[in-house]
Amino acid sequence: MANHHANEDRALDAILRTSRLKPHANGNWQIVYSIPEGSGWRQKPFSTGTKDFAQAQKALTEWLTSAQEKRRGSKDHTVGSLIDIYLAAAHPETARREGYTLHMVRQMLGGMSPKDITQQVVRDYCKNRVNQRAGGPLKDGTLRRELGAMLTAIKHAIDQRVISNLDGPAKITLPENSPPRPRWMNKDEEQKFWNAAQAHGGQIALFVALGLETAARKSAILGLTWDRVDFRHGLIDYQDPAVRVTRKRRAIVPMSERLRPVLEKAQITSGGHGPLFNSKLRTNYETWTRRIGMAWVTAHIMRHTWASLAASNGESLFHIAKMLGDNITTVEKTYAKLSMDDLRAVVNRRWVKV
Repeated sequence: MANHHANEDRALDAILRTSRLKPHANGNWQIVYSIPEGSGWRQKPFSTGTKDFAQAQKALTEWLTSAQEKRRGSKDHTVGSLIDIYLAAAHPETARREGYTLHMVRQMLGGMSPKDITQQVVRDYCKNRVNQRAGGPLKDGTLRRELGAMLTAIKHAIDQRVISNLDGPAKITLPENSPPRPRWMNKDEEQKFWNAAQAHGGQIALFVALGLETAARKSAILGLTWDRVDFRHGLIDYQDPAVRVTRKRRAIVPMSERLRPVLEKAQITSGGHGPLFNSKLRTNYETWTRRIGMAWVTAHIMRHTWASLAASNGESLFHIAKMLGDNITTVEKTYAKLSMDDLRAVVNRRWVKV
């Protein structure tokens, strides 16, 4: 009997961990999950009976809630179980991103009841949460993002009536956002970084060339496929049709003269099909930047460098915003101080009496 219960618990754990939505050929959404069988795993699907994603999400939430109740033998939920339900019902791209953000929250707070999350718990989390790579404390902005994602998962459970409002946490004050980092490369550093990347070659050379010449976000660069690189018209389309459009818009940008030969070489080397980058790039890039003494240069720094140098060179903030895929208000707030040519013309003007 004990062995039977252990096997049942193992199967329910697998359902909670692996259940996800997947479109079927007939247009309906399926719930697909994997269960242990012998020494391996067997995938099992069943239809939600709907083509509507929101309705399918609701069906998946009900399915996971039922499995959670069976697993725990009650209707009590933990922070960890609500995170599982939230990630399973989210869009795949959101689930991937939020799953990474919530990893340590789940590890440190996952066993707690959501109603036991207090301001003191938040303070303790901020005190004890350390950078897994460097070993030091995390920035307030990172802590705010992680704890905010946890509250979003709990709110999703309340909205879906998995738990009641009374079972949620009290009002929580999160750490303030970290101030934006003003660091960027100057012209000499940018040229040094470019030269080092091109001398290294391979995917490092291509990644740096795209980062410095298109000012795209890391996720957009890493998700780029060759069918969206248009050599004929000299355009790069970062708008991936498989990725949901968010407020962080992805731009269609022109191919610069400095970038084109790097892309052409990479196309010949790779065959020009599928994605431009593989999963090893991140580790290889970090190793390479440390080796050349520029570990602080991330993809965001390359994006910030492009915009900063463009603004310092007197380029229009409107055109910078179009290149970045940002709105003019955001760009003005960040880069207007570097673009002072119009004001210099005013302060240097010699007023003539009429």
